[in-house]
Amino acid sequence: MTSRNAADPRAGSARRAVEAENAAAAALSPLDARWVFATSVAREIELSGAPAAGVLAPERRRNLSRLATRLGLRAFDANLVIAIVQDGCRSGEGALSPRVGERLTLVRAAEQRPEMTGRELAAWLLASACMAVTIGLALARWISS
Repeated sequence: MTSRNAADPRAGSARRAVEAENAAAAALSPLDARWVFATSVAREIELSGAPAAGVLAPERRRNLSRLATRLGLRAFDANLVIAIVQDGCRSGEGALSPRVGERLTLVRAAEQRPEMTGRELAAWLLASACMAVTIGLALARWISS
């Protein structure tokens, strides 16, 4: 017993597209730093106005490199992700196609703990200084009593 939709060739191609998306999704978690970074790269390429060419302006590339560092990716790996996404655009596959997702698994995963930003480091130093002053005052009060 088959339905009319099963005989429709469009249903078959839609089913294959869903299967391909599922395979790509199984390869990388949506929270994986490589995938998060790839989606940011794809968005910047889309905003560049020439998505088929996969062009990134130097300033956008620098901003993306900073984002990659915050996500825990090494500079080399960030450039690989950018190249993979650009290749997907230029080959006509699409910036975030299943094949692009497969290639992203070849890039080294992000470090577990990304580097601290300057603002985070300043906050830690300020908190440490406040704690040191508080402990110093408590010791001084204890000694004088």
